[in-house]
Amino acid sequence: MKKIRTRLSAKIAPTVGLIPDRNGKKPAAKQPVGPFNPQTYLATNGQGKTTVQAPQKHLIFSQGDAATAVFYLKTGRVKLSVLSPQGKEAIVAILSPGDFFGEGCLVGQRLCMATATALDTSKIVRIDKAAMVQVLRDETDFAKLFVSYLLARNMRTQRGLSRSSLQFG
Repeated sequence: MKKIRTRLSAKIAPTVGLIPDRNGKKPAAKQPVGPFNPQTYLATNGQGKTTVQAPQKHLIFSQGDAATAVFYLKTGRVKLSVLSPQGKEAIVAILSPGDFFGEGCLVGQRLCMATATALDTSKIVRIDKAAMVQVLRDETDFAKLFVSYLLARNMRTQRGLSRSSLQFG
């Protein structure tokens, strides 16, 4: 018996997206993603973000806990406090909607430097450190929002320290 050889003159590679589906229609083109919106990013879960509802007096994290996320306060109020070695509590800040906290993890802090407690029923977005680093790197609009927030808070803190030093000085 003689073998029959077949030769292909050219290899045919499939072309994705140009062949109609079984209904005779071309596949739908992907819609272009619109410009990045920081508020939309903070309003949606996924990509390392979760939104939690914290009841009044709920402990969000404690001084000395592992610092692994940045938090964004959507509704309610949160108290940041520190405990001295003598057991005295000092209130560092009362946060309002639109405030970030826990950002120390971004600069290498391994432990939380304060305790965060919900003063009211609060809606809080928890952003994993890796997700926060990624969005800061990739999305300049979000980076601008975050840096503006940090600078404004730094100015408020300095103003408060200047006033208190005038009172005690």
